[in-house]
Amino acid sequence: MGTKEEFSDRTPARSTLDSLLEGIQILDRDFRYVYVNDAAARHGRTTVSALVGMRMEECYPGIEGTELFGLLRSCMSARTPHVFENRFTYPDGTTGDFELRIEPVPEGVCVMSIDVSGRRRAEAKAADADRRLALSERMESIGRLTGGIAHDFNTYLA
Repeated sequence: MGTKEEFSDRTPARSTLDSLLEGIQILDRDFRYVYVNDAAARHGRTTVSALVGMRMEECYPGIEGTELFGLLRSCMSARTPHVFENRFTYPDGTTGDFELRIEPVPEGVCVMSIDVSGRRRAEAKAADADRRLALSERMESIGRLTGGIAHDFNTYLA
């Protein structure tokens, strides 16, 4: 059997948070990661060990100038929750879209992230398909109109 310290790290609540598909991050009042579940680490394409104990600015240079960091500061100081959609650009230039829920907690703030990249891609494809359908319908209408004009012109000539 494990030691008391090992057991306390695997409490039922922690085990549940670790198994979620949604990312969970808890930042202290200095914006230092005190807890990160595996999903949150995957969302950032990093590891839990690379984040926990580090300040957010150390892990993501330049983040302090973003709208997201402004909302984190606001939540930290005013203790008000925020819901925010964020497009994250990875170091390789690819992007991911995330729905973020930022909540004040006793330690500082908790950020829940849901990867909505697939949904955003599907919405973009659907919008493109709608645009193409509308263009096709306009072209069909123009074709019918020109066909009618040509018929009338032929009738006039006859």
